Amino acid sequence: MYYTLEYRTDKEAGNVFPQASCINQDLAHRIPFDKLISLDEEILFQIEPKAILTDVLSQAAISADGLLLNKKVKDLLADFNIMQHRYYKCNIKDLKGFVHEYYWLHISDYSMLDKIDYKKSSFYSLKYGFREANISLDSYTDYKIQKDHLGKMWGIGSDFIKLNNEFDYSLDLFNVPIFGKKIYASKNLAMALDASEMKGFLLKETPLIE
Repeated sequence: MYYTLEYRTDKEAGNVFPQASCINQDLAHRIPFDKLISLDEEILFQIEPKAILTDVLSQAAISADGLLLNKKVKDLLADFNIMQHRYYKCNIKDLKGFVHEYYWLHISDYSMLDKIDYKKSSFYSLKYGFREANISLDSYTDYKIQKDHLGKMWGIGSDFIKLNNEFDYSLDLFNVPIFGKKIYASKNLAMALDASEMKGFLLKETPLIE
């Protein structure tokens, strides 16, 4: 059983999204989707008015896949198997001017695209970000062909991803690049997160793997 890890936008987070805005966005924009890099500087954020400082914070400046989290979450994740990743140091300034130590956990492994059972997954086309029609894909190569055929203003999203037998079932935290920004947690990790009573996210059961 797997779960999606999603940001809270209710009163626990202050009814705000995103909770944190980036001060040095030029640095945040250097983080690519498809590879892990080194950063010499810290990424700086400030809490939005009315937002509550939670263990996992929502943000919109870093477009690469990952999570903005504190040391408490980072330490918990050290006991679990995370897909290829890197941590970048972040500083979060709250509304009183105090600075809190956080991290951006960047996860990225494009080999996951070869571990999708495309024929058993569900896809659709997007134009200018809006859903258009359901489509079928046979492989990642087929995805690239259809994406090129659709053109620059089009994209391809997914309602449901089914993984094949090449998937590493020992992973506790991972995502599937390109097809949405969902982050998945194993049952063991979900139970540990729930027991820790950490705040800022929701865990929702998903039929990612049957």
